[in-house]
Amino acid sequence: MLQRTSSDFGNITRIPVDPRRGHSTPRSVLRPYSICQAKFRRRGQSLVETALLVPFVFFLFLGLTNFGFFCYAFITVGHAAEVGASYIASAVLQNSQPAACDVILRDMQSLPNVPAVTTCNAAPLQVAVTQNYQEPATGEPAAQVKVTYDTIQLFPLPFMSGKMTINRWAVAILRN
Repeated sequence: MLQRTSSDFGNITRIPVDPRRGHSTPRSVLRPYSICQAKFRRRGQSLVETALLVPFVFFLFLGLTNFGFFCYAFITVGHAAEVGASYIASAVLQNSQPAACDVILRDMQSLPNVPAVTTCNAAPLQVAVTQNYQEPATGEPAAQVKVTYDTIQLFPLPFMSGKMTINRWAVAILRN
């Protein structure tokens, strides 16, 4: 037979309790584990959940970084094509493709595999210039520049393609 203590204004009395009746059951009977063991079990559960989520979050971060690089490369190639077309449209020389190539290379120096490139017809970068191009909307003479760039993958991930080819065109009306 178990006993329960109760106090009435400082007087301590012991009340007998029968656990079979279902009332006044001690906490040690209700909980087989102590409070410290329960906290440890919750901490272990958190550790397992964290261990399961960390690789997912890590690969998500790497994928977003690669995607950000591809977006940056897309914007940079488009800007380089616009700069090249603008340069050719304002150039006085008839054959200004080598000079336009230098302008485009300078504009694309921030991309990872471009600083080693010295010509515009090398592996990661190709530039095609058409100076005697007829603008379809206005019929005026224009210069067209096509820049093709093969990106690299910053982090090799199994679920992303390794390389991406970016093609950007720009047209500028020739100035006299």
